[in-house]
Amino acid sequence: MTAKKKLANAKPAPACPVKGCKAKTPHTADPVVKSLVDQFNRADKLLYWVLSSLTEIRNSIIDDVEHRRHFAWITRLRQVEELYYRALYLLFVAPGGAVPHVISCDPPNSFTQIYDEVNQKLLQNGGAFTSQSLHGAGFGTPMEWLHGSGHADYKTMRIVSFLQAAGSDRVRNIVQFEEVFRHIDAHIRRTGQMREMFATGRKKKDVRKKIIQLHQQ
Repeated sequence: MTAKKKLANAKPAPACPVKGCKAKTPHTADPVVKSLVDQFNRADKLLYWVLSSLTEIRNSIIDDVEHRRHFAWITRLRQVEELYYRALYLLFVAPGGAVPHVISCDPPNSFTQIYDEVNQKLLQNGGAFTSQSLHGAGFGTPMEWLHGSGHADYKTMRIVSFLQAAGSDRVRNIVQFEEVFRHIDAHIRRTGQMREMFATGRKKKDVRKKIIQLHQQ
């Protein structure tokens, strides 16, 4: 039986409705988790955190690219996707009882599963993970790239050594940095639009409709 099937057949623990969670007490018994859950009850506050973090990471990636710190920028790409898609999951997809679990980071908390649910249930398969749009480097699928870079695995190190051996002009032919930055900027722009809508009192259904439209453009 695969891990996915085992998780599907798992029974929720009494302390948490998420299948496969082994928590013996509610996640909100942890004061840090409780504080974050309380803060993120306001969507505009959650999105402010996400927007600020995405902007910092983008600026850091730009600086790393300019100074040929390839390992640094590659290992940040998953952080961009985690921040954005986990925010969409918390706001529009996750059942209410699952929010403390996601915020706690206790397993299971798979980014792949969260992305799949967001893409299917919210974005109507209009998510941005295509073979070119995420990285344009041609090293495996986008999700393989994200997993490897997020864990700083040896395949990532091999890619970095390859890029370091290439000259600056050749690197820009291998990695479409303009596409990378357009992808990150789109996440930042959409996050800012959602935050503004929530901050001005727009209803969740209106923001949901807007984010679907933005992903279909």
